[in-house]
Amino acid sequence: MGYTGTRPTAPGVSVSPRPYVHGMSDALVGGQPVSVLREAFRGMRACRRADGWVSLTGILDPVPGEALLQALRDVEAELPRQIRSTREEHRAAALEVIARRVLADDEREAVGW
Repeated sequence: MGYTGTRPTAPGVSVSPRPYVHGMSDALVGGQPVSVLREAFRGMRACRRADGWVSLTGILDPVPGEALLQALRDVEAELPRQIRSTREEHRAAALEVIARRVLADDEREAVGW
């Protein structure tokens, strides 16, 4: 008899269904969908200053902007802090992590994964 996809159980015992697995299109960064974060970055401009800092300029729309700020708070909280880094440096590192994950998702979609 072939595998039916269900697990055998004793009479009177119920088993939870298998956990839902998100597909690649449901990628999250800091608990926020990548598609919404991509929208938040769409109107932004970035430039690297002489001192190494990256400056972002632009106007955030309310929904994607709020998602970006929430993702920033979550990634900032889970990102290990570098010794002797300031809060601004730590926040900049978290923003860089978000931007890299959004770019990586864009590259995956371009390849067709």
